[in-house]
Amino acid sequence: MLGERVQNLASELMELSVEAYFAPGGDAEAKRSLLQKANLKVELLRRYLRLAFDLGLFPTTILERLQRQLDEIGRMLGG
Repeated sequence: MLGERVQNLASELMELSVEAYFAPGGDAEAKRSLLQKANLKVELLRRYLRLAFDLGLFPTTILERLQRQLDEIGRMLGG
């Protein structure tokens, strides 16, 4: 169930980022709203991945790699 939730969040994050990318250029508020929602998904993913790690579902090396990738995604959303 946890894995399914992580997959769903990752899919939602991808969908929001694509929607924000293709939002009309003049509608900055719509784009900002989509990016804020995407940022929330990144934070939720961080928490779920930490929970999965705490439950012993994967080793530290994988958690570190995933955290770096989520950090990069967060920077891209903020930029």
